Amino acid sequence: MVDVQEDSFRVPRLELPEFLAKTYVDGGKCVVNIDRLYVGLLPVSGRLASYVPVYDTPHYSFARHILEGVKWESVNGYRDYVHYASLHAHASTEDVFRELIFSIKRSGYDSTNRPIFVFRSWRRPWPLSRWDVADGFHRLAVLAAMGEEFITVRKLRPRKNVMRRGIARLLRVRLHADREQKPRRSIPQ
Repeated sequence: MVDVQEDSFRVPRLELPEFLAKTYVDGGKCVVNIDRLYVGLLPVSGRLASYVPVYDTPHYSFARHILEGVKWESVNGYRDYVHYASLHAHASTEDVFRELIFSIKRSGYDSTNRPIFVFRSWRRPWPLSRWDVADGFHRLAVLAAMGEEFITVRKLRPRKNVMRRGIARLLRVRLHADREQKPRRSIPQ
């Protein structure tokens, strides 16, 4: 089974959200198996996100609860979506998320104007066919809760190639090390 299929037609480039446009360019659209999409989930306490399948998030559990009436289960330490939203200021409120769920159920997923953006990270290569979600986490949770298996996403490519990024990183590390090693001048009195 093929996890990713390239579209046979050319799609016009999409203007990326500002926070993504600094680092990425649009790499076109493709159809992806939802099982291959991983989302960054912030822990209950701490700041370092771990990338997990959408099925292991409070977002998915909340969407299933709203769509199917499934009893809420604690997920990754979160009692419910309200608990998640209360700990993370950037999260959508329960009401906003609920409206998104009903909107997608009523009108469908608009992969042209409101796509889910995905990228590949060499820091998290396994499984090899995985994609990390950069934007569209809530839409993905709703689609997964609706039982979708394959969805259309927009791929992101880094603005700079891997060699340029590596060199830039080395230069930043060296500059930081040089700053720490330079002796401070004392002011003559």
